[in-house]
Amino acid sequence: MLVLLLLLAFTVFVLNPVIMKAFLCMLRSIISIFSPPISSQDELEKLLKSERVKLGLLDKKIKALLVAPRSLFEADVEKINADFYLIRCARGSTRTSVSHELYHIYDAAAEEYWATRRFIWEIKYLYWWEPRAIFYEFRRLRACNLVLKQAS
Repeated sequence: MLVLLLLLAFTVFVLNPVIMKAFLCMLRSIISIFSPPISSQDELEKLLKSERVKLGLLDKKIKALLVAPRSLFEADVEKINADFYLIRCARGSTRTSVSHELYHIYDAAAEEYWATRRFIWEIKYLYWWEPRAIFYEFRRLRACNLVLKQAS
C-alpha cells in the first residue's frame, strides 16, 4: 500500500509539469512573504554587488534594472550576449528574488537556454534548475533574517 501511495505521489507531483510548476510558484510566494522588498535602484545595485561576491560571479557582467511590473514573475534574467546578463526586477520585488536570479546565472541555466532545444530546457528548468534556485533563495532568506535579528 505504501509503495502505491509513493508511486501515486511521484506521478502527481513529479511527472505532472503543471502541478510541479504550481508547487514551485507556491514555494517562491511563501519565501517572498518573508523577504524585504527592494525600494530603489540604488538598493538593487548594492544588493547585486554583495550577492555577486557571495556566488563568485565577479567575472560576469550583470546589470539589474528595477522596472514596472509586467508579468506574474517578480524578476527574470536574460543572457544578452556571451558576456552580459540583464536581471529585470519588478517594483516591489524582494531581496531573495535577486538572489534567485543570480543563482540561475551561477548554475548556468541562462547559458544552456540558448544552447538547447526549448522543450529539453523546460524539463531541466522545471525539475533541476528552478528547485535548486528556490533552495538557494530560501537559504539567503534565512541568512537575511538572521542578520536582521542580530541588528535589532
